[in-house]
Amino acid sequence: MLIGVFLSVLFSCGENYTFDVFRPSNLTASFISSYEISLSWMDNSDNETGFVIQREDENGSFQTIFTTEPDVRLYSDITVFPGNTYRYRIAAEIAEDLSDWSDTAFINVTEDLTFLNFGTDETLDVMTWNLENFPKA
Repeated sequence: MLIGVFLSVLFSCGENYTFDVFRPSNLTASFISSYEISLSWMDNSDNETGFVIQREDENGSFQTIFTTEPDVRLYSDITVFPGNTYRYRIAAEIAEDLSDWSDTAFINVTEDLTFLNFGTDETLDVMTWNLENFPKA
């Protein structure tokens, strides 16, 4: 009888409940422009309350830059600047608990040279070259 009361108290208090939340995988950072990086990952949990996204600062410490809603798999960081290297990691969150951190993704942000315009105001002859369509050696 005493054992039954003890088990009932443990379950009613909820202190012994554990929830597994699995770490995200396949984190990638993609260059969108000189001022935007797109992050994508695989959501390996079905019970997360969101994802915590961290970026490494200049001192080598990771700082939280955003927390998403559940089931999100994309995030755009629009606080980047050309000439810098950025490192990211993410974790799934459930309540106040975090999964293990994902592998780190890093990217070098360069000047956006997707389009080059040539011409003069006098002639209004402007040619736009799309560097993405140039043959690659």
